[in-house]
Amino acid sequence: VLRLTGTDAAKREYVRQMSFVLDSEKPEYLSHTLGYDDSWKYLDITVSDNTYIKEVRAYAFNEKEGPGENNCLTPEQMLGCQRGGEHTASFNITNTAGQYVYVRIIDAALNERVVRIDMGK
Repeated sequence: VLRLTGTDAAKREYVRQMSFVLDSEKPEYLSHTLGYDDSWKYLDITVSDNTYIKEVRAYAFNEKEGPGENNCLTPEQMLGCQRGGEHTASFNITNTAGQYVYVRIIDAALNERVVRIDMGK
């Protein structure tokens, strides 16, 4: 809590308080699941954080193309998640030829964790 005190022009004292959270803890990668539906293949990624998950992004990677924004799978926005719980993001990987998927997990304080998932396992 940040507390400010002072005197205004009419010589009245005032107090202002502001609350905020300092967060330096990285979000956690918990698990992933590869699944198949009728016509598509998907990757479910389960994550958690002590505050709020802001975003989960996945990037396909293969030896020929390398990593990059062009290989970004459709991002799953996680804004508005409940505080501190587990959250699962789903990605359609039907047309992904990459050997690996890199997952970038970002929380509300912009702490981030990057995890590599071997698609062969």
